[in-house]
Amino acid sequence: MRKYDEKSLKIEVGKLIVQKRRAIKMSQETLAEKLDIHVRTVGKIENGKAFPTAETFCRLSEVFNVPVKSFFEFYEMEDLKENDLDILINKLQNSDNDFVKLYLNIINFINSKCYK
Repeated sequence: MRKYDEKSLKIEVGKLIVQKRRAIKMSQETLAEKLDIHVRTVGKIENGKAFPTAETFCRLSEVFNVPVKSFFEFYEMEDLKENDLDILINKLQNSDNDFVKLYLNIINFINSKCYK
């Protein structure tokens, strides 16, 4: 298990927020409005320069419809390049519903076996 210092924790949380925001194609400006914070604060959080308050975490949880703990679920992804994620997202966006359902079934199966 990797140990985190304050700086690396801020960076990892910021990365997860960026990923979640981009996944729903939301701008920093829109996120700032929904969180009732300044857009520069969103940028600082996403860049690991600031850490969200408890209130902001609660609002992030609502905006992204995920539990607060999901902002602390870090995975070692050295082998997974950002380009690989872009390819996967593109493939899913350009696929029919049956293909997307197949992927979701695979993910749900894996989750049921790994996260009991």
